[in-house]
Amino acid sequence: MAKLFGVSEAGLADALAMWRSLDDAPTLPAYQRYTGVVWGALAPATLSATARRRLRDWGVVVSGLWGLVGADDPLPPYRLPIGARAGDLGGLAAFWRGQVSSALEGAAAGAWVFDLLPDDHSVVIADADIRRCRIHIVTNSGGGRRAMGHAGKSLKGRLARAILEQGPRTPSALINVEVPGLTVLDASRHQVVYLADDDVSTGT
Repeated sequence: MAKLFGVSEAGLADALAMWRSLDDAPTLPAYQRYTGVVWGALAPATLSATARRRLRDWGVVVSGLWGLVGADDPLPPYRLPIGARAGDLGGLAAFWRGQVSSALEGAAAGAWVFDLLPDDHSVVIADADIRRCRIHIVTNSGGGRRAMGHAGKSLKGRLARAILEQGPRTPSALINVEVPGLTVLDASRHQVVYLADDDVSTGT
């Protein structure tokens, strides 16, 4: 069960309590419910009124439990990572793939989708009829360029915040969005790669 919920043995009791109270637990909008590093850097409560409206209209999250979640959707507390395997359902990423892609296609309604998801979440989206621009953040540290991984989460939050504040709607407009600590390294219609400044990637 700890593996299913993606928690340590010490956190299992809390995860089980959340699961058992899903139907009755108080809810919060998704942009308040999620409190990880990305959301901390995005800081929804401090966005301008226009950016908060864009977050509610544009923001979506891939969830292991719910599939595709709108930023304003009411959610109870829960734990269930997208990488989990759930009995006869199998891997949740594979289970949700078709449904999430269909829902995202409908939500996007032909608009560009800026994909800031980590790899294990991004694979849930099939590209068939979605105009998706995948966003990567890399660093020069460690003797060569590599994905920043966990260290890049704060930068992704800052980038998401800048997108909401400045409102680009296409990849060509996205590369003109300025984010302290990030420089566009490579860009095409379906991918933008950012290089993290040395002082940001090393934490200095």
